[in-house]
Amino acid sequence: MGLFSLGETFVTAKRSGSVLVTMDNVRPSALTLNDVQKKLSQVPLWDVVDHVLVRDFIFESFPLAMKFMAEMAIVSEKLDHHPTWTNTHESVQVRLNTHDVGGLTELDFQWSEAADRLA
Repeated sequence: MGLFSLGETFVTAKRSGSVLVTMDNVRPSALTLNDVQKKLSQVPLWDVVDHVLVRDFIFESFPLAMKFMAEMAIVSEKLDHHPTWTNTHESVQVRLNTHDVGGLTELDFQWSEAADRLA
């Protein structure tokens, strides 16, 4: 069995015959309201609406908005965490929460921090 890193997510892998089986870390649990408030201070351009982390990004052009989405798609794959987002011309509207826990987790804030760095 080997341990390898995919960004900040660690995955163990073992071979079973000729099939590679991976076992991801346990998904994070929902953050408490107090934890969410603390995390929001690290992403001041984001808001929480109905247990969803939201932000609208405005770019100088449609191609720059598409470039941002393409780069964040790679981040999404690495985190195994995907946003609900839409694009209209030069704007990208992002909505984040962790559906399987019904709230916000560390993954939502990792994704939002990466988006802020790329924007």
